Amino acid sequence: MYPTTCILYSHRSPGVGGILDKVKTREGKQEILHALREGLNDDATLEDAIDYLWYLHKVEEGLQEVETEKMIPHAEVMNQMDQWIK
Repeated sequence: MYPTTCILYSHRSPGVGGILDKVKTREGKQEILHALREGLNDDATLEDAIDYLWYLHKVEEGLQEVETEKMIPHAEVMNQMDQWIK
């Protein structure tokens, strides 16, 4: 599952907003089909496929946040958790 995610992310064209925008091009559709073939079992349902595509979309969003530094550093998260626990 994770290698497919990396493939989808590393081949993304500049300016494309994630896996959901990939359906606009033939190449993007091929990438999505490849991801589904690699990431799902033969007995997967349509619901499984939708869930998996959503998962890939959210992973890409997270990777974009890392690239653009729109993330919370680990130390800050730990401090917030310490405050929540108190």
